[in-house]
Amino acid sequence: MRRLAVFVFFVVLAASARAQFDTATVLGIVTDPSGAAVSHSQVALHNTATGALATATSDDRGEFRFIDVFHRPL
Repeated sequence: MRRLAVFVFFVVLAASARAQFDTATVLGIVTDPSGAAVSHSQVALHNTATGALATATSDDRGEFRFIDVFHRPL
């Protein structure tokens, strides 16, 4: 009986932990073939499961970020 209780506890814990993280952050740097940063370039992030499309523009250092991106279909 104790093993069943421990098993149920971990199943509930795992399910609740997974539900807490529906979003993610995607970071990156746009570079050219020589490795130099490319500023002010357009970057697209496409979720093939939902069809959602997000765009961003790289900054002066070539860095871009997508914040609060849903990684599961709603």
